[in-house]
Amino acid sequence: MKHFAEHMNKENLEFVLHMGDIKDENTQPTEQSTLQYLKQIEDTFQLYKGKTYHAIGNHDVDSITKKQFLDHITNSDIPKNRSFYSFDCCGFHLIVLDGCFNPDGSTYAPGNFTWDQSAIPPAQLRWLQKDLKRTSLPTLIFCHQLLFYNDGHTLHNASEVRKILEESRKVLAVFQGHIHRELQENINGIHYCSFNGMVDKQGAEGNSYMIVECTAETIQIHGYYNASSRLAAV
Repeated sequence: MKHFAEHMNKENLEFVLHMGDIKDENTQPTEQSTLQYLKQIEDTFQLYKGKTYHAIGNHDVDSITKKQFLDHITNSDIPKNRSFYSFDCCGFHLIVLDGCFNPDGSTYAPGNFTWDQSAIPPAQLRWLQKDLKRTSLPTLIFCHQLLFYNDGHTLHNASEVRKILEESRKVLAVFQGHIHRELQENINGIHYCSFNGMVDKQGAEGNSYMIVECTAETIQIHGYYNASSRLAAV
């Protein structure tokens, strides 16, 4: 993460965004040790000198509450209590979703979820519809869990979320983590991309991160180390 932050500080970026599962925990976790792990990695992430954002991952709330996680990270210009949110940047609208809810609508909490059972609850779906209606800008979506590739890494109601995105006619691409694999698919004109995890290999050469460059015509992913470079036409 330090290597990533040092590199990104040399680039002309608008912001950086972590796709979830940023923290560690002990085999027998305690609240105190988990919060210390979170502080350590977030302090390193904040070595990047620009704006920073997070999508919540399941491992971010496996031994601390969602509120505790949000209290200890920085989403620039976003209220602390917001686990899903949106902002505008450089002629684009960016939406960060929170897929860390059980299919029955209850939020993830320690001991109250399994990694392969996730969904966007009704209240967040309504917010998403309203948020998309309010913007006139081309839109990019970020979510830890997948909205495509139907397996345990995929939201239970992914098709319902995709329908909202498609009906808006504003969404260009969806970026996701969780599966630790590079996948890409175009579904009804929206590009869905997932990425390798930074945690999967040791040392700087095992790192994995990317810069996404968007224009009205293309989405260019510049991958570093174990992340591939990809081009998606809009």
